[in-house]
This record gives sequence, structure tokens and C-alpha cells, in this order.
Amino acid sequence: MVTMSLVMSFFLSTLFTLFLFEEHPTLGSNLLGGEVNATRCREDERQALLIFKANLVDDSGILSSWGNGDDKRDCCNWTGVVCSNRTGHIIVLNLQPTDGYLGGTISPSLLHLSHLNYLDLSFNNFNGSNIPKFIGSLRNLRYLDLSNAGFSGPIPYQLGNLSRLLSLDLHGNDLYGSRNLDWLSHLSSLKNLDLSSTDLSKANDWVQVVNKLPFLETLSLQSCNLPNTISPSLSLINSSTALTSLQLFGNNLTSSVIYPWLFNVSSNLVYLDLSLNLLEGSIPEAFGNMYALKQLSLFSNQLQGGIPKSFRNMCSLQSLLLHHNRLTGDFTENTQNLSGCTELSLMILVLDNNEITGSIPDQIGKFHSLTDLSLGNNCLNGTISESIGHLGELQILDLHGNFLQGVILETHFSNLSSLQTLDLSYNSLSLELSNNWIPSFQLSFIRLGSCKSGPAFPKWIRSQKIFAELDISDAGVSDTIPLWFWDLSVVQPDQWFSGSISSLCRITGGALQLLDLSENLLSGKVANCFQQWPYLQILNLANNFFSGRIPSSIGSLVSLAMLNLHNNSLSGEIPGTIASLSGLVALNLSRNILTGVIPQKIGQLRQLEALDLSRNRLSGEIPSSMADFTFLSRLDLSYNNLSGKILLSTQLQNFDASAFSNNLALCGPPVSSSCSAAETPQLQSKSIDQGDEDEFGKWFLVGMGFGFVVTFGGFCSALLLKHSWRHAYFHFLDGLLEWPNVRQGSQKGRRSKTKFESRELPSTRSIMSARGKCS
Repeated sequence: MVTMSLVMSFFLSTLFTLFLFEEHPTLGSNLLGGEVNATRCREDERQALLIFKANLVDDSGILSSWGNGDDKRDCCNWTGVVCSNRTGHIIVLNLQPTDGYLGGTISPSLLHLSHLNYLDLSFNNFNGSNIPKFIGSLRNLRYLDLSNAGFSGPIPYQLGNLSRLLSLDLHGNDLYGSRNLDWLSHLSSLKNLDLSSTDLSKANDWVQVVNKLPFLETLSLQSCNLPNTISPSLSLINSSTALTSLQLFGNNLTSSVIYPWLFNVSSNLVYLDLSLNLLEGSIPEAFGNMYALKQLSLFSNQLQGGIPKSFRNMCSLQSLLLHHNRLTGDFTENTQNLSGCTELSLMILVLDNNEITGSIPDQIGKFHSLTDLSLGNNCLNGTISESIGHLGELQILDLHGNFLQGVILETHFSNLSSLQTLDLSYNSLSLELSNNWIPSFQLSFIRLGSCKSGPAFPKWIRSQKIFAELDISDAGVSDTIPLWFWDLSVVQPDQWFSGSISSLCRITGGALQLLDLSENLLSGKVANCFQQWPYLQILNLANNFFSGRIPSSIGSLVSLAMLNLHNNSLSGEIPGTIASLSGLVALNLSRNILTGVIPQKIGQLRQLEALDLSRNRLSGEIPSSMADFTFLSRLDLSYNNLSGKILLSTQLQNFDASAFSNNLALCGPPVSSSCSAAETPQLQSKSIDQGDEDEFGKWFLVGMGFGFVVTFGGFCSALLLKHSWRHAYFHFLDGLLEWPNVRQGSQKGRRSKTKFESRELPSTRSIMSARGKCS
């Protein structure tokens, strides 16, 4: 999909360049530069642009070069404007912003630009307005891009009047099509069509219309809710054979609907994306007849069986994405079906989350062009051939969540100088690497959970200077953290380390965004140097043996979203500076020895959704500022020495009595009906066992599900895009309790992206699921 986007961009750029050279234009200063021809723009068209500007909202000053000043008289020099060198007419209006966006309304004054052949208003925000019908009267348009511009409503059928149009891009809006798309068939010269994200659920004639576009080269109808029926009277005789790129991602199409038409238009296809549909059964051998195909995406369907033998004849195939299906068979046999000329061309092979068995054979070493080999969460067993070390172009090696066993030696990495991601986690592998081994690669992601490499801390990691994620959990390492480790780029060892973390302050530069040292044997005081990490968003020191006070510098973590100091031996008062963490969503200080009162200004944490201060020695009344909480969905103040009346008419009374239990001097709903002297609050006996310890996890995870979508969406997006954040976040959640709702929702978001953007990380649930399907 990334490659397809690049090709699309190249196609449109070439189209734009042809427009310019055909008209020998004078270019606006914002485009290609150069001297302006003496021919000035026509006054009527200049006035039309000024009227157009007057109806727009331009808070970013995008059109600041447009005006009536003496230095702005020639509109051919205005931002986004290109004039013909021969006639002086405006032929191009390109207002795709590089910073900010335009809003307001689109004035019909554009109709005065009768020679306009290129109009680009993409990536602006017209706030849900309809696409103006009058655009269909700009009869000379050959390029129209209104994508991601905040339009909604129906696609005006008047666009069918643009008979000279070569490219139409309306994707990324909130549009819908009528039952009849016949207006499209009038665009007989069209080469590029992108209606992605448009609701075409009623357009039963979409295939017939496409067949009437003989010059169509690229067609993108992603996430259009295409109808799962095709007219029985459909004739395939006139099907277009000019198509080189077809993207039908996310439409719930079935095999019986799409295959008959597809294999009739496929002779020249180069890029094909049918992922996230409802394709069932075996992968058809007919795909192997698409000799020009470079990228085939069939992931997230319900395909079964193995890779067809006909695939060995696909000599142009570079990318094969088949993850998240139900594929089976032996991996050795599947690689044999890709032998021949395909093994020379194939660069990306993604088969993770299937049910493929077998070992990693010697045959894999013949795929010299591979840059991505992803086989995670399958049923692979046996050993990994040392021939994998021959893949000198390999950048991603992902074998996590299988049953692979044996020893990994330096020879497995002998020629992997391009490797960036290494994921061998959740297998039964042992790493036997010498202490003086220095690998030829520099990894960004190191995932070796459950790979035995101890008891000493693996010294080869010291050579890795740029990694963003490190997982060496359950590796049999019982060493202390070496001083050089703190000079590396990320801290998330997820390992049983012991000793002090006083050297933590050696991490400088301010770029640290994630610190997870939970579930270790670390002790001593928590380092008081948080002021040097203003971008830290996740701090997890839970389940260690830290003692002493919570450092006051923790209040300087202005970007912090999650703070977990659960189950240590921290003492003293909760620092008042914690109320400065205005972006905090989850706070867990439970199971420590904290004393004093809850900070009076804690209510300033307006984004807080999960708060656990249970099982400490806190005293005093519940601060009145807690009445200001708006999003708090989970609370646990139990097992303290709190007193007084629970605040009336606040969100606090919506919680169960267990949130306040074992505070003998607390009274009022929901603990008791009133605070009369005659009424003694009931002590709720509760044994402190593992069930209680997990209680915070149960409600914390449920509460976070809503807030991260509603009030913290930006952070969720970062989790989806940043491997290191996502891994640490889900590791944090796994440490409490599995969170199926949020995890499933995140995976839906991830699988709508390309393989480069979506790398599913192993979790307790996903590993157990993989093991279950292989039993």
C-alpha cells in the first residue's frame, strides 16, 4: 500500500507537470519559481479570485500574497496560481496547504476561471459543507482534487459534465453516492479515480460504471461499503484492461462477487489490494496469471490452504501480504511455491497470524531480495536454518509467537547488516552469542522475550545505539543493570534486574518518552531528576522495592499521561506537585506506605479517569476539589485511614461502597446512609489476596477504554504509530489484567494500515490464542 501511494503520487505529479508544459505557463512564486512573463493576469479573473478569497476563512495567512497592493497586482505571482504563458488565463489553482488550512465557503466566482484545468482544494476544512454543484461547469478541468477537505453530503452528479477530466480524487470526506453512478461513465477520459471512504452502499452499478471507463488506470474504492451484489446482467466483455492499480480494501466483498470481474480486468494490474474483505476458501491459482503484479494484499480475510503453486511464475511480485487469514500447510512447501523467478523478485513476505506449520528451511536463504520476513503468531516448530543469515537486504525479521526451538548463533546474523527489527520473542529459543560479538546491524526494535540468553546481561546490546524498544524478559538474566545501559536510547528492559537506579539520571537530552522498569528487584530511592524529561508520557515503576519519598520533581513531568508506582515501599506524603500533571489519565499509588492527606489540589487533574490510592496509610478528609473530576470512571481509596463525610452531589457517590471500604471514619453515601453520630460505618472485612491486588486492574482497564478514545485520542494514535509506546502501554496493561475491548479496538485500527505501519506486538492473550489454534 505504501508503494501504491508512491506510484499514485508520481502519476499525479507527472499529470500536473504535463499540464504546465502544455500551456507554457508562468508559474506562481510558490511553485517552480523563475521569472514571470510580461503577460499579466486578466483583470476579470483577478477580481474573481479576490471574491473567492473574501468568502474563505484564512486564519493561517495562506493567501496573504493575494491582494490589491501595488506589489500584488499580478495574480500570476499569487500563491497557488499558475497562468498560461500564451494567453494569461489562469489554468492552475493549487491551494493544498503546507501549514494550516482554509475554511469558509467556495464562491461561484470560480466560474469566471473558464480556462482552469487544474483545481486542488485538498487538505482544507470546509466544515461539512456540500461539494458545490457549479464545479461541474468548469468544463476545461482535467485534474480535480477535493480530498480530505471536510466535505459531506452527496456527490453532485454535475461532476459528470467534466468530460475532459483525467483525475478525480474525493477520498477522505464524508460523502455518499446515489443508487446510480452513471454520471461517472460520462468521464470517458478518466485515468485516476479515488472515492475512498465514500458511502457507496447503494451503488449496485459500480462495476458496470468502471467498465465504461476504458482509460482508467488507477481505481481506489477503499472502505466504501460496496454492495455485495453485482447485477446478473453484467457483461464482462467491455471490462477495462487499462487498470494497473486497484484498491478495494475494507469493503466486506465476498469471493463470488469480486473474483469473476477481477480476473477479467487483471492482465495489466501492478498493484492489487483486496485486504479486509470476506474472501473465503483457497487462494485462486488465477492470481498466478497476473504476471505484471508487484504488490498483492489479501490480508485480514478468511482465506485457507496455502500459497498456490502458480505464484512461482509471478516474476514481478515484490510484496505479498497474507497476514490475518487462516492459511495452513508447511512453511517449506509454501516457500517452494514461491521458488523460481518469484524468489528473485520478492521483497516483502508477511504471513503472520495464520496457522502455518513447519520449520524455517534452508530454502529461505535463496530469497536474496527479502527486506521483510514476518511469520509471527503461526504454528511454526523445529529450528531456524542458519541460511537466514544470507538475507543481506533483510530489515524486518519477525518470528514471534511460534513453537520454534534450538540455538541461535552468530551465523544466523552473519550477513544481516540491514536488519532494523528483530523479533524472536515467545518461542523456545536460546541465544548463544559470544561476549565480544559486535553485530553488523543497528536495530530499532529488539524483541527477544523468552529467548534464553542469561545469566549475564547480553553485552552485544551495548553496540546498539539507536533502538527505540528493548524486550529481554524471561531471558534468564539475573545481572545488575550495567552503567553503560543508561546511555542508550530507551529504557524498557522488562527484566528481573536488581539494585539501585541512581544512575538513571545519566539519561539526558530530554527526549525520553517512556520509562518502564516494573516487575523487577530494584530498590533504594526513586531518582529525583524527572525535571530533565519534559516529554515523558509513561512512567511505570510498579512491583519493585523502592523506598523513601516520591520525588517532588515528578510534578515537572508536564506530558505525563500514566503514572504507576503500585506495590513498592514508598513512604511520606504524596507530593502536592503531583496536581500539576494536568494531562494525567491514570494514577496508581496503591500498596505503599504513604501517609498524610490526599493533596488538596488533586482535583486539578481534570483528565483523570483512573485513581487508585488504596492500601496506604492516608488520613484526613477527601479533598473537596475531587468534586471537580469530570471523567473519573474508576476509584479506589480503600484500606486507608480517611475520615469525614463523602462529598455530596458529586461523581464520587456513583462509585460502589468498595471504593471507600476499610476507612473506619468515612461516612455518607455510598458507605452509609448518613453521618449521624448514632450510625457507625460498617467495617467491610476483606482479605488482602491476589484477587484484591488485581481489582485495580479490572476497573482501571475498563475506565481507560472510554477516556483514551474521547479525551485522549492523540495519545492513542501515538500508541498505534509508535512501536515502543504501544508495546510499553500494552505491557503495562498485561501486567494488570488483559483488556480485550481496548486491545481489539486497537488492532482494528492497526490492520487498516500498511504492514510498515502496523506491527502487531505479542501479548499474553495473543500468544495464548496462537497456542490454542495450533493444538
